[in-house]
Amino acid sequence: RPAAIRHPWEALERGLCYLTEDRKTRGLLLGKGMRENLTLQALARFTARGLVDRAAEEAALDAAIRDFDIRGSREGRVGDLSGGNLQKCILAREISREPKILIAQNPDVGLDVGATEFVRSKLLEQRRKNVGILLISEDLDEIMNLCDRIAVMKNGRIVGILDAESADRDRIGLMMSGAAG
Repeated sequence: RPAAIRHPWEALERGLCYLTEDRKTRGLLLGKGMRENLTLQALARFTARGLVDRAAEEAALDAAIRDFDIRGSREGRVGDLSGGNLQKCILAREISREPKILIAQNPDVGLDVGATEFVRSKLLEQRRKNVGILLISEDLDEIMNLCDRIAVMKNGRIVGILDAESADRDRIGLMMSGAAG
């Protein structure tokens, strides 16, 4: 249903999460540590009477490192992590909020094969939990493997919607070029 969202906090309150391809500019505070990056948006979960519950934050960090296989210094700057581990931090943060809708924009761009498979498996896990996922991607392999329905766009407009089971690359390519609708 349509929703007018005017502020990022409104999106959070409605259960929308965003997994960006731009890990370094939009996804994380590179000068901060993993704990701050993983708990920032959910600070209310870690505060009581105006005080931050560091033990709860540390427990959440431990769970994220374990469940998302984040490798790197838990005390150092998150900006020192590899691209795959940066994306795992963002994914851990967003999924820990138990989203209703997860918007994933090119979620595995620039990642190695292992990190790509990990990110894709976590998206499929969310789909099995009935989280609505809007995947924005130019990678046809990714689209064909992860999506139930495929909306093809050209010049900023949807030119057709296909069921993934019946979609084929040639038809999608023709729709992208404007030769078919």
